[in-house]
Amino acid sequence: MLRPSARRPGQSGLFALIAIPVLLGVLLLLVFLFRTRDSLIELRNGGVAAALAGTDELVDDARLTADPDRLRPVFARARRSAADVARRNFVDGCPLELCVEDDDDNKKKGRGKPDRDDRDRDRKRDCGEVVLGHLDKALGGHFEPFRPDSPKPAWGRVNAVEMTVRQPGKPGVFTKVVGVLDDAVVGFRPWDDKPAPVMPVALFDGRNDGRDDDLPTWRQAVKRADDDWAFDRERGRFVKGHDGIPEVRVRVGRLKDKHAPEACGLPLVIGGGQPRRALEQVMIGLTERCLAADDGEFRLGDDLTRPQPANPDLFADDDGGPAEAAFRSAIGKPRVWPVFGGIDDHGRATLTGFTGARVVSVEREKGGGLLLVLQPAVVASPTAITFTEPSDRREKHGKDDKDDKDDKHDKHDRPTGDRTVVKVRLAG
Repeated sequence: MLRPSARRPGQSGLFALIAIPVLLGVLLLLVFLFRTRDSLIELRNGGVAAALAGTDELVDDARLTADPDRLRPVFARARRSAADVARRNFVDGCPLELCVEDDDDNKKKGRGKPDRDDRDRDRKRDCGEVVLGHLDKALGGHFEPFRPDSPKPAWGRVNAVEMTVRQPGKPGVFTKVVGVLDDAVVGFRPWDDKPAPVMPVALFDGRNDGRDDDLPTWRQAVKRADDDWAFDRERGRFVKGHDGIPEVRVRVGRLKDKHAPEACGLPLVIGGGQPRRALEQVMIGLTERCLAADDGEFRLGDDLTRPQPANPDLFADDDGGPAEAAFRSAIGKPRVWPVFGGIDDHGRATLTGFTGARVVSVEREKGGGLLLVLQPAVVASPTAITFTEPSDRREKHGKDDKDDKDDKHDKHDRPTGDRTVVKVRLAG
């Protein structure tokens, strides 16, 4: 016997009237959450791109001078570059806006009319900010904002760009990104078509055990050198003039006493010691092939080997003379020069650091050998291995995405507290 249904007529329709709005509400909530997530990702990506663009502009030789007159346009370029890149990034179809002020504008604060000041405050409330400053550590460090009235040394310490990027139409939704010049370089790892811009000539910079004290060091030579040439960044060459950065004479392959004006340049045997390969390293840098026997890396603490007595002149062309052409091809280009702390009885030296410099001129000496004129420089390279990067020689390229191999930034963005830190690797 069939039992009659307990449902009353119209009960299903009532259930549908209740369930459909609930399901629609859940669907709208999911759509809202996904759109909000996408907006936050777009906001963060735009901030990262803008921070890296601004930090790239800080890679300038003017940082070596700490001269406010030379650094003021560099800082202005960094702010404008960050703002331009941010404007080319969109969140929900609207471009990101940044409030950019030059150092002169900061000095004039409070001098405008009240109504203009009110408009400026309203504008700043709806857009992000660009702040230059000093970050003492690449990750987890303290950011100290730069002030235009700071003393001269503080100008040379500026190494970071802090971005506060706000979502258009929602100024309460924002993210912070810091781009920093990471100078804690411990080595180089060339990959694919990106050679490390390292010269196979090491500069002597002193040692602690008292040996080889009669050799002139790189730092001593920089302190007593003259400033007769200036690098023209737009034309990419040196011109007669003063730029606050001295030129140092480096004698390659010959060790002079402490009274000599030339610093010591030690030719290095890297990747087999073949003259042709050495000249290739002078022109383009270290490649994967050169470092294949060293797990593809060139790191601090590695032993450096100079040419053996049977082939004392590593940089020799087919005619037997110094290969001036190879070094002349590097004139004006920022390159990294290894620094060593002395030579042992077996002809080995220990790599203790790196420094950046450009070749100004090359001269051939009468008795053989080369005399280079170098000017210190700021060098950035994607092949640099920094201290904050995991030390693993088995990691071949250090990057998971080969599509990003054309930039010189750290592949991994790492959150630190309430901000994301991205790095531009300084090579020297």
